[in-house]
Amino acid sequence: MDLFDISPYVSPTRFGALGGVFLARAVLQAAPSRKSKRVREALVGVRDSAEALRAAARERMRAVPRNIQPLDAALDSGWVGLREAIESKSRLGSLPIAARAAKLLRLLFPEGTNFVRAEYRQQWASSQLILERIEEESLTAEIEAITGTDYLPFIRRSHDAFGDALGLGADQPESADGKAIANTASAVAMAIAEYGRILAGELDRSNAESVAAFRRAMAPLDAHRRVSFGRRAGAPEDEEPTPEPEEPEVDLDQPLPPVEPVG
Repeated sequence: MDLFDISPYVSPTRFGALGGVFLARAVLQAAPSRKSKRVREALVGVRDSAEALRAAARERMRAVPRNIQPLDAALDSGWVGLREAIESKSRLGSLPIAARAAKLLRLLFPEGTNFVRAEYRQQWASSQLILERIEEESLTAEIEAITGTDYLPFIRRSHDAFGDALGLGADQPESADGKAIANTASAVAMAIAEYGRILAGELDRSNAESVAAFRRAMAPLDAHRRVSFGRRAGAPEDEEPTPEPEEPEVDLDQPLPPVEPVG
């Protein structure tokens, strides 16, 4: 009997607007060809909520200023460059600076820098959280001692310019459309978790074919886990993280695949 942990598949996962649309599409494409009525109904819920998220994200992307891409690229480069600079020092064996750098990585980038691939406003929000952590924990001096004095000023300037172009700011409340996107993304997460819960309820752990079918259907969640956290769903915490893969771009003009009738 296969006693693998199913909890990551039945709990809502985290993602932004683009990540939610991408994950929902992958879940729909990986769905079993032979499915029960309850599984089909859950898949319809996934598709309907993801279609609402796709439409909302598409409208918001169309409202983004045309000059945003260079500003986004600058901020992305700043954060990735800082992470890589800290990582390079963390590899210096038993030198004291290696332990200090490893501690900084855990504090600043516990999930890597995958946030730079998220939707623009989510990127800015993630950047803002890291900058706030740096201020709250007085990490500027430690960062500059390890990486030099170029990174943080560049990141702060890029962050401010990016936020200004998006109409955001540290003291500005979240916009109504931002809250709508977050609520819609949460609905997608709940729908995917409900789908996983129903599949888990039909899983026969003593049947190898049933286990294999469940794993195939849940493979998109494993892939999402690797992208977001550097490991597969349900993996032990000491498992070696995988390198950050490139997340495919999401075509917000392409509807999600339909859910086929029960066969």
